[in-house]
Amino acid sequence: MMNMNILKMANRIFNFLSDFGTDRPFILLIDNAERLSKYEHTIIDFLTSVQKDIPILIICSHAPASQEDWFTNESIVKFQLNAFNFEEGAEFIRRMLGVKKSPIEFSALLIKTFEGNARRIEEMIRILFVDNRIYVDENRKWKFDLPRDIQLLEASTTSEQWVSTSLKGLSDEERKVLEAVSIFNEPVGTVILDKVFDAFNIVSIGKVLNDMVDKGILIQKLGDWGYSYDFSGRVMRSHILSRIEPERRVKYHSVAAEILEDFYKDLGRHLSDQLIYHLIESQQLGRAVKYCVLAAEEMTRLNIYTQAIEFYEKALVLIDKYDPEIDAARLLNKTGRLYRLIGRTREAEDIFQKALEISKVMQNDVSCIDASIHLADVEVLRGELEKPIRFSKMFLLSQKE
Repeated sequence: MMNMNILKMANRIFNFLSDFGTDRPFILLIDNAERLSKYEHTIIDFLTSVQKDIPILIICSHAPASQEDWFTNESIVKFQLNAFNFEEGAEFIRRMLGVKKSPIEFSALLIKTFEGNARRIEEMIRILFVDNRIYVDENRKWKFDLPRDIQLLEASTTSEQWVSTSLKGLSDEERKVLEAVSIFNEPVGTVILDKVFDAFNIVSIGKVLNDMVDKGILIQKLGDWGYSYDFSGRVMRSHILSRIEPERRVKYHSVAAEILEDFYKDLGRHLSDQLIYHLIESQQLGRAVKYCVLAAEEMTRLNIYTQAIEFYEKALVLIDKYDPEIDAARLLNKTGRLYRLIGRTREAEDIFQKALEISKVMQNDVSCIDASIHLADVEVLRGELEKPIRFSKMFLLSQKE
């Protein structure tokens, strides 16, 4: 039952809105509604129950983790706001700039960089404007002078002191939760986080994660596999990550790699980047090479050649650090073949030549012959037959030997 004083207050507000809302409807916007007291919730609930008698629209926003049963009116519409897709983000930016058409390249950069997060997109536009990197020229048109890495500008404008203040007073359990989230370089789902927390005996994680979202330290996203969590900014993540002891950080990455490896069978290509990242960070370079090659082969089967090349080239870099004795020539031949398939024959020729040189040094006849054949193919495509004939003679000679 409503407290008498609260009822009087609610009636006064109702009478005020009734008197002044006859010819002008009211829109009541309440942000961070979870911070209202129970008495304020009661008043808002009262207004929703009598809104048929007064022209008022009440819009409340609150953190995903907070309760939604404050109001008794069943006609209230509830929905969750997700990150902007490209179309929504472009329209948001267009309205911020006050232009007829959204600047496509600029919008795409911001939406991709900040993963459709409205608050961070808005903050970055303000930062760019203050920094005189976007401005209106003498022809009354917007001009954009963007830095090479827009996130570095965001980092430079985010005060380390502000980060320290946000993290001040956190419990040991809360810091451990943030440590676990910080080792992931992209949003991480609760299914994976739960297993990481179990491995480190971190309990009550649901409440802690929700509290961190409420405080603005973490952001919650809804994706294909449920909720995932990420830091609200790069500086915040870097601050937490840099304060984890090296040995403990390696242990975190090792556990994460083990967990992701269990999921790899069903969700292989969706987890490849993260699994390889954690294997590298936990100094398991041999296994990282293995999954780079598996990912590259999967991308090749799907005809996604550019991404396959990236995985092969990452494997080659790791091989150079991990074990130069591994058959790098074989991977070079596969990489060169993909470059040839996408029409970049100059790069393909350079890679095949390198594969030929390495295979000769390693006395690897199979890779040597493979590289020779690929080089011959490239020359034939150019209409040059002298080198192909020479490569063919080398191949026949090797077959006789």
